[in-house]
This record gives sequence, C-alpha cells and structure tokens, in this order.
Amino acid sequence: MGVIQLCAFLALCVSSSVLQSAYCKDCAPPPHVKDGLILAKWQKTYRDESTLTVACRESYEIQGDKEIDCHNGEWSPIPRCVEREKCGAPVAVEHATVVKQNQKEISYRCDEGYELNGNSKVTCNNGQWTASPVCSPVSCGSPPAVANAFLISQSTNKIEATYQCNHGYILTGPKKATCRNGQWTFQSEGLPTCLRTEGTQSNPEPIRPGQGCGSPPKIDNGDVIENKRGEATYQCNRYYTFMDRNHTICQNGQWHDPPTCLPPCSIPPIPAEHNLQAPSQTNYIPQGETVYILCRARTYSPVMRRFHGTGSCKNGQMSYTGCIPY
Repeated sequence: MGVIQLCAFLALCVSSSVLQSAYCKDCAPPPHVKDGLILAKWQKTYRDESTLTVACRESYEIQGDKEIDCHNGEWSPIPRCVEREKCGAPVAVEHATVVKQNQKEISYRCDEGYELNGNSKVTCNNGQWTASPVCSPVSCGSPPAVANAFLISQSTNKIEATYQCNHGYILTGPKKATCRNGQWTFQSEGLPTCLRTEGTQSNPEPIRPGQGCGSPPKIDNGDVIENKRGEATYQCNRYYTFMDRNHTICQNGQWHDPPTCLPPCSIPPIPAEHNLQAPSQTNYIPQGETVYILCRARTYSPVMRRFHGTGSCKNGQMSYTGCIPY
C-alpha cells in the first residue's frame, strides 16, 4: 500500500464512523488506577479516539498526563497516583488560633486585640509550608474623650474602653468603644452622651445605668451568666451560636435588644441522592460552618473534584455538595 493510500485509510478510520467500526479497534476498559479513579461512567468498550480523565484521591497527586486516549485498541500510558510529600507540623503562630486544618492547608484567626498581617492560610507545597501569617497588636491610641464622662475600664489588650457619666448625669447611647482597624468605634452610631439628671444643680439626683430594669429578659436556648452595671451577658446552650452579640443593656428603665441563639444543624440524616457517607453517630454543625463529608464508594464530587463533598449549616438547615457515580 502506497503512502498516499495509507494516509487516506487512516483519515477515513478517524473521520468515518462506518469505517471506524470496521477497521479501527475499540478499547477495553482502562486498568484500575491505584488511589485514583477514572472520571467517566464505566463501559464494556470505549470507541477509538475516546479521551478519559484520571483523578487522584485526596493527599495524592498525578504522575503523568491526567488524560488518557484510546488509539486503535490501546490506551495511552496510564498515570500513577503517588502520595504527596507531607509537610509535618506547621510553625506555631503567636497570638493566633487554628480554625481549620488538614494535610494541605491550615487557616488561622488572630486573637482578640491582634490584627492579621499576611495571608490567613498556609498551604503545603513540595513538603514545605508557605509563609505563616503574623498577628500584630491592634493600636488605636487613647480612647476618645466624652463630655461629662470618664473611663471606668480599659481591657488589658487596649481594644475596648467602657465609659461612665459623672455624678448627676445619665448615659444615652453606647457606653463601650472598640478598637478596630486602627480606629475607635462604638457599638452603635454616634458617641455616648451624658445628660444631666433631675434635681437641683447643686444637689442632683443621679439615675444610674441599670436602675429600674429589673431582671434581664430570658432568651430561648440561652442563659444569663453575668448582670452588673446595667449590662447582662448571656451564653448559648451547647452547639448554639449567637446571631451577633452576647449581651443586652439597660437604658431608661428598659432592657434593649436581647441576643438571639441560633440552632445548630445535625448529621445524619443525609438525603440518599447526595451519595454521601453518613457518620456513625450524630454530629452537630454550628450555624454558618461547613464540613467535609466522604463520598460513598465508587462516587466522587465533581464540584470539589475530590472523593468528598461538603455540608453547610444555614438557618438550622443543611445544604450539600454531593457526589456522583463514576
């Protein structure tokens, strides 16, 4: 057969489905990839010129091309999944708390009174952790002056200041200032104001914050743990979290805006259509948090491109990124 005839035959083999079935061999299923999977539905045979993608499970990486091709009954070289080099324990970050950790990534949050310099996450690359963040003390300088008031306390890390009016005055507005991003801000809009109380100028009769409010209001799924100087502090029941704050303030004889405790979510149940492995015991997920959940056998998550999906808790309900069969 001449060169021109051979080239014409090969072109027909690729372009003509009739000739393809007659002259070009299909491929048997590709071999199993240890610690990996083929991201395609299993078939007894695969047409010539088919292309499949290989994925490795978490903590493994591909050696070779992730795509394999069928050519006249033979698959191109199958890649291997090899375990990534482990990074070991990361360097401790002073004045920071670890909020999420796995073999590839660690996320930090600076302690109260400190601010983040750098990325909040470190990742494992080639056996080494990337540069760790630095948590530096927040500095706002001296708290702002308030007419007819004085500071009664300032936290040791100098990020919160509490005011009290002079004798004969009553406080309206916020009584605490917080240092954030280098500036003093108050719990609500505006500065605190100290107004003169009833009585003669020479002998005023002060009305102190907290007077006349009685016991702090009860809240669902939480309890009062402290009540002094016109401010009541609460704690939520186990697994419940505060919506925004943990206290209420007594002003002008009334308690204002008591806090709310948001309910957690629970796993199981997990709807079957998500193809996720339910834990052997009930797990409670706090409001706003996301957790990883393993896929069932022979399924993977196309969203995560891993062998696990996710579950997120919002308003007491779980939502999932599920897994599909391969």
